[in-house]
Amino acid sequence: MILFVLLLAVGLVACRASITPPTRGEWDEHVFTSEYLGLRFVLPDGWDAVSDADIAATLDSTAELMGANDTEIPDDIELAHDMVASNLFTGTNVQITFRQHGGLRAPTRERVIESVTEELESMDGVDVRITAIPDAIRLGAYDWYSFETEIDIMGLTIFGRQIFNVHEGYIRVITITLMPDDPETIEDVLTNFIGLDDPIPEPPAAQVAEELFDSWSWDMDGDYTYVFHADGTGTRGFSGDIESFEWRTAGDHLMIGMESWTFAIEGDILTIDSRQEAGTTFSYIRESARANLIHEIGDTSIFEQFEVTITDFEITRRFETSTFRFEPNAGNRFAVVHLTLANMGNERETLLRTIVTANDTRATLIHEDGTTLNPVNIHSGRSLLGSRIEAGEYLEGFLVFEIHESIAGTGELTFMLANGGRGSAVRYQIREAE
Repeated sequence: MILFVLLLAVGLVACRASITPPTRGEWDEHVFTSEYLGLRFVLPDGWDAVSDADIAATLDSTAELMGANDTEIPDDIELAHDMVASNLFTGTNVQITFRQHGGLRAPTRERVIESVTEELESMDGVDVRITAIPDAIRLGAYDWYSFETEIDIMGLTIFGRQIFNVHEGYIRVITITLMPDDPETIEDVLTNFIGLDDPIPEPPAAQVAEELFDSWSWDMDGDYTYVFHADGTGTRGFSGDIESFEWRTAGDHLMIGMESWTFAIEGDILTIDSRQEAGTTFSYIRESARANLIHEIGDTSIFEQFEVTITDFEITRRFETSTFRFEPNAGNRFAVVHLTLANMGNERETLLRTIVTANDTRATLIHEDGTTLNPVNIHSGRSLLGSRIEAGEYLEGFLVFEIHESIAGTGELTFMLANGGRGSAVRYQIREAE
């Protein structure tokens, strides 16, 4: 919305001439209709209308100052907005604004372009290039002139087109703003404008990735689940606090309401990374796969290029190594998982991060040298956290967790190995031998 703010701030000097104020258009489902402009705008898939309140908040203004919330715009308002629509995935947007042109005699196309150029160039930190388009275009019931803009601001180059005409004392402007790396073109956006007599297309079906159609539970707490439905709706939350949402995808881009994520699925693990808050990442396990996670002693599974075999499992009141003896805190027990780890790949690999959770809560690993680690790591007399493991190398070691006695009483342990560098994970649920 950067250019949106800039362009609404740019204006011609207005006066209080007696003029006929414009009438705002209205949204009906996915279609914006303006009788005043003689046209409609049809929302393409992935786009949404921006509310008056959100526009006012963006401009740090009030709806009243912009003529919002009124069908007829008061004649003492020099600049009013009609509508804003935005691509949820890219930020590309369309805006319609009305501005008093400040006199009884309509300004020329050249004067409008000159005025906008002067205003933009006067702003600090903004480099602007403007190119006039000589031929008029027909949108709805009127002819429109236009010019293209390239604005460098905050390290970004934002492309746009201003489409305008003059009618009864007002300059009417349609602004199309393309964000960097957006595959859409201005011509693509223009195809969504139709005349009042043109047939209205049906709402576009939400584009949703079929591989997400399922129930997914959070790897850190299986009670928190996501459910994605094929109709673009879904639910999420803990069992006692479920909320509904709408979602859609474009490639690996996932929109959940106004939240923007990048998603990846590897096997039965869904990883989502926030595109709005760097470093915010969550992993979820397919519910249908979770039911098959109970392993017996001796079971072997594959984690990336590693072959993992659980050789023994016990729950005990104390744990000893050759140099240390450990006593758990009051009310706790130790869960000891013995296992082997083999690099089955053809190249040396680095185990970037091995997070282990015990029964959906963080557990503390007791390291052989007497230290505790959390997040925890696998080891065999040495830490493998960040270690390079040669192709064909075979390691034998154990994981020791301090867990609450209520968990120990079940005789079961759930834990997960996850490579944070690749977003992959494998989960284990094992049972103590009778």
